[in-house]
Amino acid sequence: MQSVVIILVIFGVICWLTTKRIPLGLSLLAGALLMGVSFGMPVPAIAKAFGESAVAAPTIELALLVGLILTLSHLLSSTGQMRRMVTALGAVVRNTKARLAILPGLIGLLPMPGGALFSAPMVKEASNGSDYEAHHITAINHWFRHVWEYCWPLYPGLLLVPSLIEGEPLSVLQYAAIQSPLTVAALIAGFIFVFGHVKPPPAPATTDQPLSRRGWELAASVSPILVIIASLVLLSLAAKYAPANVRSATAGLYEHVPFKSWALLGGLLVTIVYVLLTNDISPGRELKKVLRTKQLWLLVLMVFGIKIFAGLIEATNAAGQVRNWLQQENVPLLAIAAALPFFVGLITGITVGFVGVAFPLLLKLLSDMSLPHQLSYMVFAYAWGFTGVLISPVHVCLVVTSEYFETNLTKTYRWLLPASAVVILAATGMHLLLRHGWA
Repeated sequence: MQSVVIILVIFGVICWLTTKRIPLGLSLLAGALLMGVSFGMPVPAIAKAFGESAVAAPTIELALLVGLILTLSHLLSSTGQMRRMVTALGAVVRNTKARLAILPGLIGLLPMPGGALFSAPMVKEASNGSDYEAHHITAINHWFRHVWEYCWPLYPGLLLVPSLIEGEPLSVLQYAAIQSPLTVAALIAGFIFVFGHVKPPPAPATTDQPLSRRGWELAASVSPILVIIASLVLLSLAAKYAPANVRSATAGLYEHVPFKSWALLGGLLVTIVYVLLTNDISPGRELKKVLRTKQLWLLVLMVFGIKIFAGLIEATNAAGQVRNWLQQENVPLLAIAAALPFFVGLITGITVGFVGVAFPLLLKLLSDMSLPHQLSYMVFAYAWGFTGVLISPVHVCLVVTSEYFETNLTKTYRWLLPASAVVILAATGMHLLLRHGWA
């Protein structure tokens, strides 16, 4: 029982620090230090655990992925590529509800904090002439901005989960594929419950440009996303079907660079080069801007904080002690997998928050299970955690969108909560399928 109280207190301290606007990375490092001290680890042992976690391959890999993703997002914004995507889409998609969903959904493919604010002006313009009230437009923009976060492999929270799994390797793309039904459920729930039975806005005025021309402009504007997808597919196929002599020659490289998501790293690099070559910008100047961005270093710090916190959970055997107590008290593991991520997500308002804080402990509790059984709980926990994030009053996207549309959160929840319940039900079904080997 003492171990449980200690961990709950540490989780509470981490969440409290984030509410005081202490960066999540620093909050997690403080939690890791508190974890080591509370469980009686000597200072040299704590320092060793910090160092080993910081230089581990999964930590470096995740930091590189986060850095490259932010670099790409910056380039797409500074070159005007994002705005061209939205403009070209409006000229092609005539169905008003589909356009209202695609506008924030398209921006959602490019992870960026507060990204819902970027799509909000477009959604507002597209909704002119409809019966949607401000709180309803807020819900539409917020919901469809986040439908990809269950499976799109550019999101840091999703990237983090496979890196926390021990034993049998699981790539980011594999985990993304497993969770993709949650995105399907979110899209269906969004069209049924978030849109509701409200008169949609009229179709936009027609354009004199032929459809082929508009389609070409749309394809050109979304080409960076297409390049990422094509690079991922080609690099993955090249690794799988490369000649035996090529695989043999590169075997040593894989031993020294043991990254699970090297195809994603390569795809991001290819896309960054593509954006630099196809836009009239100075690569050196733009990359300097990225390196001077506070957000980049805070997110990299967050990566190290998460991995070090997970390392201290392992070094102290805190999870083992908690597991023993839970078994003695017969607390259902499914209840833990729902409640812990949900409340951490609700308090922190970010996906990496509930993944970084709750998943290290949860995965330790699942460590004696097979990978399919672990995945059944992880998918279930991810859905609960992300539901907490979506409705969190400290979620940046929700707050800035509400401020933009000048509405309050209480009315917005009317549309978000029923749709969230559908995703939870879908996750419960996936848990049962995976746990019993039906999928």
